[in-house]
Amino acid sequence: MKPINQSLLFDTIVNMFDMDKNGMTIQSDAKPDVGAEEVRIDGARILLVEDNEINQEVATEILSNAGAIVEIANNGKEAVDAVASKEFDLVLMDLQMPVMGGYEATKLIRIDRKNMNLPIIAMTAHAMQGVEAECKAAGMNDYVSKPIDTKNLFSTILKWVKQNVASSNLTSVGSTKTGTEGTVEPTLPDRIPGVDIS
Repeated sequence: MKPINQSLLFDTIVNMFDMDKNGMTIQSDAKPDVGAEEVRIDGARILLVEDNEINQEVATEILSNAGAIVEIANNGKEAVDAVASKEFDLVLMDLQMPVMGGYEATKLIRIDRKNMNLPIIAMTAHAMQGVEAECKAAGMNDYVSKPIDTKNLFSTILKWVKQNVASSNLTSVGSTKTGTEGTVEPTLPDRIPGVDIS
């Protein structure tokens, strides 16, 4: 079980900031950064692996406001089961959890070859030297520190999912192709009875 002061500190930090509609946090007497409203991860399927309910609620709201589809796993075992049965674009993995921790869960997830390229980002309150190396040794791609800094969170997520989500959105267009100037052109059929289209 995690020390209660960690949860209280996280909750206090969150309450010190105002959250805009896209989940970016700004001080109440400051203006949002230019381009902050453009931070979108629409349709990104994110598995949030976290046992602390407060952290779950805050992270889910931040991610959902940016357009992500969030599913929660309360521990590493639930995460392993979820990844085995569903497709995700990214996993946010806490390190210390009951039942199964983040390191072990990541190693088990990586056993399945289909998950070798699944981005797994560690969420850690540990600032000790060597934690980053330990995360990478377990198979994690990156990490963010807790309490969560929203800008850093999105910056890290976009490093791993932006291209995947963009590709997914492009493929959903259907039977169309893009011309040299970026215009969408319809795909013609090979034959139309009674009409010469050669």
